Amino acid sequence: MNVRTTSDLWRMGAVELAEVIRSGQASSREVIEAHLRRIEAVNPVVNAVVVVLAEQAVQAAEAADRRTAKDGDLPRLHGVPFTVKGSWATPGILEALKPGRMQGHGGTAEVS
Repeated sequence: MNVRTTSDLWRMGAVELAEVIRSGQASSREVIEAHLRRIEAVNPVVNAVVVVLAEQAVQAAEAADRRTAKDGDLPRLHGVPFTVKGSWATPGILEALKPGRMQGHGGTAEVS
């Protein structure tokens, strides 16, 4: 597998991205930055991502890169970005699309 440019990263599936990260062909930060650029480019038209947590995503990617550098035994999809449906309880994030009485309440569960 050969990553030609960082713009190729947003086109890859999760398993392929995990291999690219694990093999050092790209960092988790490079992967998330490619995805954030793609979201910025297409989201105004498709409106698929309601809340973009870019800063948190970059911080998580940097933490994943630190772990990748020191730990060879990583979870299968380590460092691979993903989106979460807004109705999931996410600490510190208000879910804009919750129905009825739950609308406007953020998640309280800890995520690790």
